[in-house]
Amino acid sequence: MANVFSFTQSAAAFAGTLGGRGGTFQNAADRETVICPEEMQTLRPAVILDGAFERLSNFLYPLYEQKMKTSFSGGQTRHAPTCAYTFKKAHVIFGSFIGNNARYRIRPPREAGPPKRFEKLERIALCTGTTGDLRFGHCLNEDLPQMLLAPAFGEPARLPSKNWEDLFAYRDYMDLEWREIDGAVIEEATVFRDYSQNSNHRARFQELRRRLRDKVAGAATGGRFYLRRGDTGAALRSPDNDDEICKRLEERGYDIIDVEGGDPQKFISNILDRQIMVSVEGSHMMHLVYTIMTGGGALALMPPLQPRCAIKDACDAVDAHFGAVIGYETETGYRIDTDELGETLDRLERRVGNLEEV
Repeated sequence: MANVFSFTQSAAAFAGTLGGRGGTFQNAADRETVICPEEMQTLRPAVILDGAFERLSNFLYPLYEQKMKTSFSGGQTRHAPTCAYTFKKAHVIFGSFIGNNARYRIRPPREAGPPKRFEKLERIALCTGTTGDLRFGHCLNEDLPQMLLAPAFGEPARLPSKNWEDLFAYRDYMDLEWREIDGAVIEEATVFRDYSQNSNHRARFQELRRRLRDKVAGAATGGRFYLRRGDTGAALRSPDNDDEICKRLEERGYDIIDVEGGDPQKFISNILDRQIMVSVEGSHMMHLVYTIMTGGGALALMPPLQPRCAIKDACDAVDAHFGAVIGYETETGYRIDTDELGETLDRLERRVGNLEEV
């Protein structure tokens, strides 16, 4: 098993979305600013039962399997640098950022539509990425921390927000402000490459966590809960035996909280500074980067097909313990063995309580 994985694959994919002048940000931008250089980090191993990882299959690509093995086993990872790319003249239109004949597609044109207004702006730092625009969890993980980079480069800006009520609650709690633009010509515009969980990114997480706690208190500090996703019809839907899982967790003293519905401010307060979160693996778990208590933990229930590990990366970034239970494929999806769930939780709870060495 390889014990080093480079996050530069993600960076290369990001840069490759921009054409012109050789097809990369480095070649297209008028100025590159390295905010945080490349770094190495030793990861904390996951809590996972022996042999469970081998049930995972249909990885997105071979290197992703290597990345997950490294992450779960506690190997070393190489974080790509955080960089800012500044263009002397740029446009935002039809969901794309365009500068120096290079295009960064953020939102599909058919979704973005024609601009409702076209502005002339002086100095903008765009804090909307492709994945952060697509999924709310990635917006929490990737886009919001960029708001702390933006002031050095221009007024923070995003594409027009989707109907994410939780986003506006976090914005208010964290004292963040941004301009929404869907059509603009900009005299100087900056975009960021900021996917890696390097020390600069982790420090910004901590600052936003501090701001959140300055404004709101946890309603059940130290408690444990299951963040119930429900069946949204997405690929990573809830397990077939979700009701059985809820019953088992309630017997252990876990609260059951729905990820959708209700007042977003009450929702954030309800999950703030909880000790352990359990949920189906997915971007909705990214709430934990701001809400999980210091030294807490998260347990991801993972479908056996097309696995992802963004939540493990997030836990490493905020110094939280991570565990995983791998499901078994069924004709209708997958199920979680509740005995394996209980055994894994026993170990995770001991680790969070400093009763088991990492």
